[in-house]
Amino acid sequence: MGSKPHPDGHDRGDALLARDLDAAFDAVAFGEPAAPGIPPMSVETQGSVFLPPGGVRDRIVVLGRRGSGKTVFITRLYEALWQGCRLVNGRFVPERRAQEGDAVRTLSARAKDGRQHTELRRMAMDLDAGKWPVSTQSSTLIEIDITLDGRTKLLSAMDYPGEVFRTAFALGAQDPASIDLRQAVDCAAALILLVDPAVALKPGIEREEDAFGLVAAVERLRAMPNGDTVPVVVVLTKCDAHVPLLRAEGGPRALAERLYPQIFRQLGGTRTVAFASSATSVVRSPRGAVIPRKRRAPRDVVEPLVFCLDCIERVEEQEWLQQSQIEASQRRLDQLQREQAEDEREERSARVAWVIFSIGVAALIIAAVVGTLWWMGRL
Repeated sequence: MGSKPHPDGHDRGDALLARDLDAAFDAVAFGEPAAPGIPPMSVETQGSVFLPPGGVRDRIVVLGRRGSGKTVFITRLYEALWQGCRLVNGRFVPERRAQEGDAVRTLSARAKDGRQHTELRRMAMDLDAGKWPVSTQSSTLIEIDITLDGRTKLLSAMDYPGEVFRTAFALGAQDPASIDLRQAVDCAAALILLVDPAVALKPGIEREEDAFGLVAAVERLRAMPNGDTVPVVVVLTKCDAHVPLLRAEGGPRALAERLYPQIFRQLGGTRTVAFASSATSVVRSPRGAVIPRKRRAPRDVVEPLVFCLDCIERVEEQEWLQQSQIEASQRRLDQLQREQAEDEREERSARVAWVIFSIGVAALIIAAVVGTLWWMGRL
């Protein structure tokens, strides 16, 4: 990792000045229903969603092709979480104060590895200084303790070179990096798909590879045991450059469905949600280059994670309820068996007592008869 002046990211002709786009982007984003208001799980949970054969669903996986904005997305996400953030009515907008009656949730995080923390914070500082991070050169497992509303969960995310996405899902390669990424999807407790609308809007092989790879990843996940219950979030990245298009299409979900209808056919209408994300503001340098600059907090970077965490918690609660019901049923069965065993013991004891009583009575009768005969014999 490092810094480079020109990313595979915002197109110079499409990028808008940050001071001109903030209000417009917020209008589009806030026009959408707040993500936490969407039912996290609209399909029934059957069995354990965290225990597919050969692995445990223990991570939120972020997928995106080269240039999709994956590194910047993860960097800004961790920055917001490390500093501690509040969601007011389901949205992370720190410059807006909560009002009486607002629903407020708190979210924070800490990387489990000090080196990863340092690198993520350094990249955030580079973005603030107008430097784009270098594209990821090797696959890295990022483990972060996430605390939401006082409850801590482990976020285990994969950061990997965008080319690995292509080889893993579009080409089906068998190299170690591609295999590792496919296995990460197999173990995903939630899946975040990063899509740059600029790629989808340009006809060509990149668009086709992008669409095929995303559909292949979703099909792989859905084919796993209980994979249809894993939440999938589609995040349209760099949306500060696509505000007019978002507005014309009617919001993130409508635009995502138009750009990648194949994904939504595979996902099903109620099993996912779409966000329009802007991980960092952009401005033009004196030389005309598009560079990052921190003018405001990121938009819809935290919310996709919260949606996933809510879904995972809902599944865990459902599993806990099912397990509690199973254990309660087992306790009732054990109690019934104990009662039946006790009844059988009492019944056996009663039979034995009756037999003993009958033998005793018979013995008395015999003794009486014998005694009577003996007495009569003496007469």
